[in-house]
Amino acid sequence: MYASLVPDLGQVALAVRDVAVAKRFFAEVLGLRPLFYAGARLSFLGLGAVWLMLTVPDRTGEAGRNSVL
Repeated sequence: MYASLVPDLGQVALAVRDVAVAKRFFAEVLGLRPLFYAGARLSFLGLGAVWLMLTVPDRTGEAGRNSVL
């Protein structure tokens, strides 16, 4: 079996065009648990021990082209 290069994953960041719409989708359609909502620019949802951070794009203005941090 292959050894994992990422032994533990705690958070995944996803840049989206509309945080409120994405939050609704992940919560209502996929069943993630809303954890924290900071308005139009930031929201966190949970699935087990992993958090999904939804945020608006940084600098480039394009969803999916955000900082790698």
